[in-house]
Amino acid sequence: MRFYGFSPRAALVGKYLDLRPGDVVLEIGPGSGNTAREVVGRAAGYWGADISEETVRSLKEAFGEKNNVRFVAADACGNGCLGRTFDRVFSMDTLEHVRDARAFFRFAARHLAPGGTALVVFPNEREKEEKTHGVTRFSTREELEETVRAAGFEVEKLIEVRDSAWHRAMRAVLWKGPREVVLRVVRGSQAARATRDTDIYGLTVSFRLNERGGVVRNAAAAWARFAEGAARIFPPFRTRPAGAEIAGRRLLLRLRKPPRV
Repeated sequence: MRFYGFSPRAALVGKYLDLRPGDVVLEIGPGSGNTAREVVGRAAGYWGADISEETVRSLKEAFGEKNNVRFVAADACGNGCLGRTFDRVFSMDTLEHVRDARAFFRFAARHLAPGGTALVVFPNEREKEEKTHGVTRFSTREELEETVRAAGFEVEKLIEVRDSAWHRAMRAVLWKGPREVVLRVVRGSQAARATRDTDIYGLTVSFRLNERGGVVRNAAAAWARFAEGAARIFPPFRTRPAGAEIAGRRLLLRLRKPPRV
């Protein structure tokens, strides 16, 4: 049993990506594979592109040989091309880690078919906020919208996402305590504190836990799935249209690539 962690954010993909039968989907930054697990059974094809070759190797092993699933190593801030376009492109909690947001959105637009939909969810931290990870912030809504339009997108939705009270309670009761136990077992308390918020999944405790395998990994995976299932009994998120002030907000962007005329 693979450990994916506690991440009900996959519910956002199900609600806002608007998957249709026959869609082939690209995820930028699949990380642990949590959202891939949500999408694979609902899409005709799934690709995951990650900058970490270690992560790609781990995901290939986890998902096995499936004709409709492919993981590739690719830099979403580079000029590379995966050799095809996709009906849907999405990225969860990855944009805040990249150093060139414009290049990231160009990569997404380059791989989205005309008329297709892209979904990007990320925390937009405040300028003076002490950060544990991530480098990308947008000071204003205008700056964000100008960045995505310059890449060739139209903005369909810009939504502020907040954890529901139920989600916060489930995280506090069912996840934070057990997570600390896992951190101590896998890394040791001091090392775990130093690495729990690394930018690349291949360097995280979650990745190392899957590499380690055994009883601890299986127990952590079973508990994480139980906790995530409990968090999704009721809606784990509250949403509302984003206002002019976007600093310190968790944002959901749904974008559209105009069809060819």
